[in-house]
Amino acid sequence: MTSPAVTVEPATAVDEALSMMTRRRFRHFPVVENGQLIAFISIGDLVKHKMDAVQHEAEALRHYITVA
Repeated sequence: MTSPAVTVEPATAVDEALSMMTRRRFRHFPVVENGQLIAFISIGDLVKHKMDAVQHEAEALRHYITVA
């Protein structure tokens, strides 16, 4: 782990956190709010979130195409 620890906030965008993880070769980030640790996220958590969002968008598009 780096010192001082590199952290993200709850409002940090998923894409931004993934970019930081890739650039700095990190696999985990502490999530800090008001100086307090509130969570610990992994690159797997973020990738799963992105994949779920893409899947949801694809389903919405399929529905739109079949209804329209």
